[in-house]
Amino acid sequence: MNTSDKVTIVVDAMGGDNAPQVVIEGIAQALQEDENLEVIVTGLLKKVKTVGSLSFVVMMTSIFSTALLSEAYLSFILNGTVYKKEFDRRGISRVVLARLISEGGLMPAPLMPWTTFGAFCMATLGVSGLEFAPYAFLNYLSPIVSLSMAYLGIGVVWNNPKHKGRRKLPDNIDLTV
Repeated sequence: MNTSDKVTIVVDAMGGDNAPQVVIEGIAQALQEDENLEVIVTGLLKKVKTVGSLSFVVMMTSIFSTALLSEAYLSFILNGTVYKKEFDRRGISRVVLARLISEGGLMPAPLMPWTTFGAFCMATLGVSGLEFAPYAFLNYLSPIVSLSMAYLGIGVVWNNPKHKGRRKLPDNIDLTV
């Protein structure tokens, strides 16, 4: 295959697959190894009409992929690669994508004892993430505040500044400044 050939894979994220971990790990590995690979997520993004709903989808998939993969960094790579073109298409800065992925994937990770973050906290502090959970206000509040702000259109960085404060996502957005 030539290096200029682009391969596009469409993944239906609305299916009822009972073993998504293997598929997610395979996609993450393939995306890391081949820069000409493009993944399009269908199903989840069909119903996204607002900045808040797009933020919710990104954050929830970040949480679930961290839980399934047991590693927040793999979740960052996977979700960043999968959603970057959608954010570009909708005219939202990738800064917002990075924030949503980190808040969705990183903040709950220490509370999940099976993740590398949870295992590190348990080994270092001698306290399980589940025991620490009632006191982890930042881990709960950060994603909640971020989603609330996204639904209100606050703190959303648009590629075109004239879209500031917009809540609804247009299908075809003017990307010129």
